[in-house]
Amino acid sequence: MTESDSSQPFSIPPLEEIVSLLTSNVRHILESIENFNRISKRIDNLLNDIEEPLRNLVNSSGPLSEVAKNLGPLLSYLPKQNKPESGS
Repeated sequence: MTESDSSQPFSIPPLEEIVSLLTSNVRHILESIENFNRISKRIDNLLNDIEEPLRNLVNSSGPLSEVAKNLGPLLSYLPKQNKPESGS
C-alpha cells in the first residue's frame, strides 16, 4: 500500500456528540409534526366553514340546471365571441 492509497481510519464520534445530533434531529421532527398538525387543523376549520354552503349549492343545483336547460335555446341567438388564439 502506498502513501496515496492511505486514508484516515474510521472513527466513531464521542457519545455526547451523537446524543446531541439525535436530540437536535428529534426536535426538528417534532417541530415539523407540530406544523403539520396546525396546518391540518386550519384546513379542517376551512372545510367546516364551506361545508354548509356547498351542501346548499348542491341541493339547489336541481332548479339551477332546469333553468340552464330552459335558457339553452335562447343562448343560440346570442352572438358568438371570438376566442383569442394562443400564440405559440
